[in-house]
Amino acid sequence: MRIIRVGLLSFLMLLGMSGMAFSADFDNGRYSMKDGDVELSSGHDRQWYVRGDVGYGLNLDGEVSDSIIAQGLAPAFINTDWDEAWSIGGGIGLYINPRIRLDFTLDYRMNADVFSQLPPPATLPLAAFTAEMDSLVGLANVYYDFDFGSRFTPYVGAGIGFVHHSFDGEDTNDDDADLAWALMAGVAVDFGENWKVDVGYRYLDMGDVKLDDRKGSGKRFLMDEIETHEIRVGVRYGFSCWSRCEDSYESMK
Repeated sequence: MRIIRVGLLSFLMLLGMSGMAFSADFDNGRYSMKDGDVELSSGHDRQWYVRGDVGYGLNLDGEVSDSIIAQGLAPAFINTDWDEAWSIGGGIGLYINPRIRLDFTLDYRMNADVFSQLPPPATLPLAAFTAEMDSLVGLANVYYDFDFGSRFTPYVGAGIGFVHHSFDGEDTNDDDADLAWALMAGVAVDFGENWKVDVGYRYLDMGDVKLDDRKGSGKRFLMDEIETHEIRVGVRYGFSCWSRCEDSYESMK
């Protein structure tokens, strides 16, 4: 619950920052709220949108250990391997102005095999750690869109939130949560008035976890540096703008 509260608090802080930006002048200072109904340079001002994404992540080989190893009473694991994983998710977002937007996303990362073993003379399978890991990731994100007035809109972004990992295997059947954060870059392509196709890269840091040994030994397994490089493809659908930008698509023609 502490991690979830951190993620929600971060999202509220981002919304607060966006509120200050919204109260100031927009569109490079050419317009302000006192100007009445104006025609903006982009059709995305203060526009809500929903999104759906599919991703494929190359998991980095993090560190696997346990509380016995941490005390120096056993050798460290070697040959650690984390398999790749698919993800699927969605979210809801808001354009603050033509260049800055926020969204909250929730992604489910499907099962990835985790394997690690003790060095010789220990022998398999008793000297190995094996489990399947799946994860739920919730992030509050902020993006900067490089709006060049074309169909193609490159962007960069960052996010912070929470992750909940579940492990199931011969050695553990446990779950844990931690802080997560991400860095993103990509390009969105207009596909009709309200649709965008989003192709991007995301570096995702999913924290560390501590897991109980299901064999009743009393020791705990430690997973450090759970990270992944993801390629993501998604679709965004934008709802109607507020009254101030109802004619904004006409201004782009």
